[in-house]
Amino acid sequence: MLAVAHVLGLLLAFFGAAYLLPIGCSIFTGDGLALFFVVAAACSTGAGLLLVAATMGRRRARMKSAGTHIRATARPFGSKSKALPRAITRLSSIGIA
Repeated sequence: MLAVAHVLGLLLAFFGAAYLLPIGCSIFTGDGLALFFVVAAACSTGAGLLLVAATMGRRRARMKSAGTHIRATARPFGSKSKALPRAITRLSSIGIA
């Protein structure tokens, strides 16, 4: 769940940066809406960065503990690493391979 919140925060921050084009167009045309775009961009970017900051420490801690667990229990070639040589040996013993 934290990974989803982290990605959501990154997306919000990105969409806040995407407001730069409407801000530029509004300033260029002089329609007076640039302030509204700036406020919307600040809210979106701020919310996204807060969400990223809130999930960053916990995400690193979970990844570190999970990585240790994976390294301690995983086999280099998976659980089926000896299945293929056994199958070849069985096939050769009955004269197929």
